[in-house]
Amino acid sequence: MIVRERSGWWAAIFATKGTTWTAIRRRVLITFLLSVIVTVLHELYGLLHVNLTTTPFALIGLALSIFLGFRNNTSYDRFWEGRKLWGRLVNVSRTLARQVDTFVEAGPDGDNEDIRRTLVLRQVAYVHAVRMHLRGESDYNALRPW
Repeated sequence: MIVRERSGWWAAIFATKGTTWTAIRRRVLITFLLSVIVTVLHELYGLLHVNLTTTPFALIGLALSIFLGFRNNTSYDRFWEGRKLWGRLVNVSRTLARQVDTFVEAGPDGDNEDIRRTLVLRQVAYVHAVRMHLRGESDYNALRPW
């Protein structure tokens, strides 16, 4: 999931980070230019006039809607599975922190307190490293505080 700073709806419409726009913009531009050329040729010169019935488009539209419905369900299932796995990771991390706090006893001179703190902070660093990996971030220097 890409987390963006809160901005107006106008900025959200034109946001391209994390979208498929960068991958399809060339194809969209070519399709747009081709449609402009065909429209100009038809309107100004009367060329490219084709009589079509709506039956093939209705059949293709029906098949396409079924296909997109399955794709949408699959996409949502993948999102939900990722959300469940991330929630499980957060819950296990909290459980580990509680167990470290409970089972690692503080020594008489407080030497185990450093071990407890190190174990919990390493788990925090691990969770943040997984987050950065999933988002495609490669600057792991942000994990130094942990």
